[in-house]
Amino acid sequence: MPIAHFTVSQVRVAAACPRILYFDAEHTRRHGLKQPSISRIWKTGEQEATACGSLFHAAIEQFNHHALAEPMVRRIVESDADAPRLTQELLGHIYDHHVNRAALFEKTGAQQQAFLAALRCYVGELADILAHARSVGKPIAEVLDEMFGDRRRRVDVTFDVGPADEPVHVTGILDYVFYDWRTTHNRIIDYKLTPPDKHAEDLFQVSLYALMHHVQHRTEPDVGVLYLYPKRQMIEKSWEQVHGERHKVYNLLASMREWVRYDEQTGQGLKPPGEPLYCNVCRWRDQCVERLGPKHEGQRLTHWTDALAAAPCAELPVAAHEPGPVAKAEADEGPTVPAEPPEDALWIGETAARRPVALPLAALPTHVAVIGAAGSGKTWVAKVLAEEAVGQGVPVLALDPQGDLVQLMKPRDPASFAGELRRRYDRFWERAEPRILTPGSSHGIRL
Repeated sequence: MPIAHFTVSQVRVAAACPRILYFDAEHTRRHGLKQPSISRIWKTGEQEATACGSLFHAAIEQFNHHALAEPMVRRIVESDADAPRLTQELLGHIYDHHVNRAALFEKTGAQQQAFLAALRCYVGELADILAHARSVGKPIAEVLDEMFGDRRRRVDVTFDVGPADEPVHVTGILDYVFYDWRTTHNRIIDYKLTPPDKHAEDLFQVSLYALMHHVQHRTEPDVGVLYLYPKRQMIEKSWEQVHGERHKVYNLLASMREWVRYDEQTGQGLKPPGEPLYCNVCRWRDQCVERLGPKHEGQRLTHWTDALAAAPCAELPVAAHEPGPVAKAEADEGPTVPAEPPEDALWIGETAARRPVALPLAALPTHVAVIGAAGSGKTWVAKVLAEEAVGQGVPVLALDPQGDLVQLMKPRDPASFAGELRRRYDRFWERAEPRILTPGSSHGIRL
């Protein structure tokens, strides 16, 4: 049987009402649609339209994508560490360069005011983080890179959630991921222009993003849902809370796989239950009871919660990996543990299945190029190669006009590393003898 595929939006729907997921999936199959039909029940329409939701998201997406390379953004952050003034300067920059003002001016006066209020709220949150980073002495280049340089927004993970040996594949794109110096944690934010009346489902969605992001990048992110309109409200969870409740996500994913396969004619399979709370916004409400019976009828899989109840202190391992034939072969071997790369290799990182990715040291005497699209991680890979070369005792001469690689010369707290990372960190500083040459100035060694 083919693997079950879902988007994060479909998981959000299923968390609210399993029957909506079922009817959407049945509609997709019956009409042979290439893209899944999704009833976006959390968008009430009126509030989002009032704050010009599509216009807002387009402006923020464009700003976040270009901020790292925009000299004006760097000058604004360099010039002031006061949050209110940063808010005002960044707000003006975004309005002048990233807001589609022609489209905004077509809106009513009330809509324009709502849009600007939401934009000010968002930028104020951003300015507060930037101001804190400046106040604790973080270099401008590091601040901008951590705030705007992380392009890892697309998540694509396959979970082995059981109870049968059949995985569930989930994809999505999160709003914003960054490093928050206020909490010293990675953080994923999902921003909304709707009232927080469905915050449990919204928080469930961003928690799923966090679990998936951790599977792909080992980030252990805290999460938050930031409501911008009609008033600001932040709903948050720590990574510990997200990780501690992952059994709920696994139960839901396993149930979704069975709900979409339910056969109305024979009654075979797992019948999805209904949630009356969403009947007034559901396009399937007129046929729900007629086709599937009373809304209280239906089942959910609970094997992950049951396992936790039987052994409260037990770990809940789940083999989670990226899709593909190699990942499937690894899944058949059961959960894996991190493997160490060879001592004479340049360690690039790990796969989602925690297999090491490395280059042979012999590759360095030849030509090595790092090529990719904007935001794809070229600078990150260059930093890794330089750091690994130094760790292997290979001298590195770096021409660094943008100040990216020089950040490697600033030691970090060794306690923030563990295991293999700590060992490689210590080896780096045992062999590193940094010399920073600054032609034309006396900031480093003047030539």
